[in-house]
Amino acid sequence: MSDSREYLVASGVEVYLHDVMALLIKLKPDKPIAYMHEYFQGLRDHQNIALREYAFVNATSHNRISFLVALSKAVESIPKDARLSAKDLCQLATLLCPDIPVTLFEDLAYGMADANSSKTHDLRSLLTAFNVHFFYQEHMKHLRRMERPSDISALLSREDVMSWATSFSQNERPFCWPPAIPAAFLSRVLDAVDKQSCTSAEVIVSMLTSRDIEAHVLTQATVRWKPRDSHEAIASLFAPDEFEISAKERVLTRQKSTKKAKDKPKKRGSKSSKQQQQHHQGEGAEGGAK
Repeated sequence: MSDSREYLVASGVEVYLHDVMALLIKLKPDKPIAYMHEYFQGLRDHQNIALREYAFVNATSHNRISFLVALSKAVESIPKDARLSAKDLCQLATLLCPDIPVTLFEDLAYGMADANSSKTHDLRSLLTAFNVHFFYQEHMKHLRRMERPSDISALLSREDVMSWATSFSQNERPFCWPPAIPAAFLSRVLDAVDKQSCTSAEVIVSMLTSRDIEAHVLTQATVRWKPRDSHEAIASLFAPDEFEISAKERVLTRQKSTKKAKDKPKKRGSKSSKQQQQHHQGEGAEGGAK
C-alpha cells in the first residue's frame, strides 16, 4: 500500500470520502459544494451518525466516539438513580442506530457477569461499561477468545496481558485501526485487579469499570480540533466564501462593532451633535434679534 493510501486509511478519511460521494450521487443536491461543506462540518462536530447504518457507525474511531456522544445525550432525561439492564440500553441504542447488533449488548452483559442481559445496573456504571466495550470491542473479543475456564493456563500474568496488548495492536491494527488501549491505562486496569495472575474475565471486568479508560475515550470528543486535523482540513477545502462565517457569528460581530462605537471615548473639545445643534439654534436666534 502506498504512503498516500496508507494515510487515508489510517486517518479514516477514506471512509468519509466514499460516503460523501455516495450521498452526492444519491441525493444530487442543487449546491454540491455547500452540501460537502455541511457534511464535513457535521462530521467534525460529531453530528454525523444519527440513523446511519451500523457498518458506517462502527467504521472509524471518530464515528464510534460520535455514537457515544449521541447516546450520552439520549439518556440525559433518564434519572441518574435509574437502573437499566443491557437489554434496556440496547433498545435506547436502536433509536440512534436501528441495525446495531444485539450481540454487542449480549457480550457487554457477559463481561459484566450477566448471563441473560436482564440484570440491572445503575445508569452511570452501565454507560461506563458500554463506552469502553463499544470503543475497544476488538480487544474485548480477543480477550474472550482467550478464556478457557477449565484450563489453568487461562491464568494470565501482568506481563502476559501487556505483551498481548502490544502484539494485538501491532498484528491486528496495521495502521490506526482498531483503536489500541494505551499501555498506561491497561497498567492501571491490572493494578485494579491486584493479583499476580488473573483470568481474562477479570481483566474484562476491570476494563469495563475503569473510569480512566472511559475518560480517555470521551475526552477525544471534546478536544478542540487543530487546523491540521484531516476532517477540518477537508471541510475548509469545500467551504465557499458565504460559509466561512456563520450567520450567528456575523450577528455577534456586528453587535460587538456597534458596542465599540458607542463606548468609544469622545475627544476633548469636541461637541456632540446635540450640542452643535443647540449652538446653531442659538446663533440663529441672536442673528434674528439683531
